[in-house]
Amino acid sequence: MTSTTGRLRVLDHAEVRRFAVKLDPPIAGESLLGFVTRSLASSPVHQTNQGLALAGIGKLTPTGLAVTLEDPQEIASLAKLLWTTPAEIEARLYRSGTLDNGRSAAIDFFGTMIRSDYREADLRRASPRALKISPHHRAVWDLKVFSFDPETRETLIDACPVCARKLCWRRAYGIPHCGWCLSDTYQAPTVDLRDFPQPIVEVDDAEALDFVTGLVDPDAGRRAEAAAKADRQMWAGTSASELFETVLAFACAFSMPPAEARTTLDRPKALEEYSRFTPDLLAASGRVVLDGPKGFAAACERVRADAGQRPGHYGVKKELLPLFCITVDQHLTDRTKKTIKDAIKVDMHRSGRDIALRRTDYRGDLNYLPIEGFVEQTGLQRRVFTRLADSGLVEVVTAADAEKAPRLMRIDQVMPLVPLYKASIHEKFAAGALDVPRHIMPNLVARGLVRRVEGPVLGMFESTDPYYVGEDIDRLAGAIAQRVEAGGVPDDAMRISKAVKRLAMTPIPWGAVVAAIAGGAAPVCTIPGDNKTWKTGGGTADLAAFLKAVRAEIRDIDAVVPDEFIGNATACEMLGITESFFIQIANHGLLTRRGPDPLRQFRQDEVAEFARTYILIPEIQRRAGLSRARDVCAWLLERGVKPEYVLGDGRHVVFRREQVEAKLANATEPAD
Repeated sequence: MTSTTGRLRVLDHAEVRRFAVKLDPPIAGESLLGFVTRSLASSPVHQTNQGLALAGIGKLTPTGLAVTLEDPQEIASLAKLLWTTPAEIEARLYRSGTLDNGRSAAIDFFGTMIRSDYREADLRRASPRALKISPHHRAVWDLKVFSFDPETRETLIDACPVCARKLCWRRAYGIPHCGWCLSDTYQAPTVDLRDFPQPIVEVDDAEALDFVTGLVDPDAGRRAEAAAKADRQMWAGTSASELFETVLAFACAFSMPPAEARTTLDRPKALEEYSRFTPDLLAASGRVVLDGPKGFAAACERVRADAGQRPGHYGVKKELLPLFCITVDQHLTDRTKKTIKDAIKVDMHRSGRDIALRRTDYRGDLNYLPIEGFVEQTGLQRRVFTRLADSGLVEVVTAADAEKAPRLMRIDQVMPLVPLYKASIHEKFAAGALDVPRHIMPNLVARGLVRRVEGPVLGMFESTDPYYVGEDIDRLAGAIAQRVEAGGVPDDAMRISKAVKRLAMTPIPWGAVVAAIAGGAAPVCTIPGDNKTWKTGGGTADLAAFLKAVRAEIRDIDAVVPDEFIGNATACEMLGITESFFIQIANHGLLTRRGPDPLRQFRQDEVAEFARTYILIPEIQRRAGLSRARDVCAWLLERGVKPEYVLGDGRHVVFRREQVEAKLANATEPAD
């Protein structure tokens, strides 16, 4: 028997059948609505409530599914429809409960009780870079507390970059796509969110930020590992749930306007109000819990610095009002509030004993400046000079026996570093400006085309990655653009991106290519059309001369990819294939994603071993002298060679090299 809810025809549970196409199972950390949406995208149903109706669940608004799905029959029917188990559905339900204080309404978020208010139910938020790694919705994106993806540190988006409409859960056209931008003919999604990467957040204290996100990690092991990092002296026996709530209490305290007269913490409610929980603020709040008494003393100094702006108070409320508000917060346990109250008493006693020592920052030598002085004179952020002082690369003068004292650095050592810092560019962005793989940058340094930044200025950077002289990058990019533009617009030119494949080298020797073009030896020209880079917007009308010039520049370093782990682009160059083909290879399990960096997931030696074991269509086509790629399979079948793997929709084919080499022995490669 069926029922109707509004316009929906809801199936009886006995009528529920699996979708005809086998669906992929849920992914660790994937939300329930994310799994449902991802699954429905592979079916003919593209309205979420219609898909739920096929599982015997009548919901006009599906956003409350994870908190309202309680009927065991509905859970079993949904699992059956989507080719999974009831246990997998159960694991993604947010059962209601309370925080450790026994009062505050909460939900069970994969094993951590968090306040119900922290969950964003209506909007769908996403990280384009994370979706490129795996196109599924991470449940942690539903937490208003975080404006970024913990894995990639990319800022989350909640609206389509093209149509600007909010992403929602009512349309199931796939997690990586906008559900509003559809083709007129086939109603297929036309906007892929993965094509719109967002800024990466940078914080001074990445360890503390990882600690905060780890407390609500869906993986129980990571959650326990994070909770174990909290200082045992202050937080022994405190659950991950209470630690997370304590961190957010500190975040509320740190973001309290000093001129605002309050007696309780200002807890955000709407999503936009959580914008004040910046990654730096969350990291600073996490650091308090990580460092225990030492961290709390630093928190007191941070709050005490604004005491002069707090009207109408004296004593502890004058100096530490935001922290005092934590001791009466309704969402914390009495034990946690007592811990903080006792810590405040200790700090007030300490500050009364040696406050003069901590607050003295007069300079006896005008050759030195405190960090605040350098900030005022240069306009750079305080963190830049804090890193420099911590690096040990310049002289620092401070009171070694004081718990908190100003740190002074020599003006003549620091000020010359400022213009170098401002003019430097991170390796990732330098490679992006030149449109070359990141691992090519040392190659360009070895050729004398660009310079790497060296010396004490390195202490000012957040990352230990290489940095490059910005003017060198601009000059080299300009030289390439000038050569391409000066070559005219001939009719029969071949794009550079295609011409370099005629070198028959893996990886492509981009260092030699850049050197040949920038030096004027390689004849290049302009390719008309909407081309965004010199590889596709530039070409050559004399392929033989172009290849000769590049080969003349080739050195031993061009045959080496120095990184242990590489990304998709470099792997594609090593194999001579497109990225879509490579993703099919990885998804099929022929190569394993094991790298620690989401942008460098594959071991270089494993990609090289794959190339030695298997041979792909582009290489076969070239060596067999075939004019069309689609003729390769027929050519080999005529010679008794069948594909080892047929991937995706059948367009991507992998052959075992030892079987094909014998057939290619009599084939002649076409001349350049």
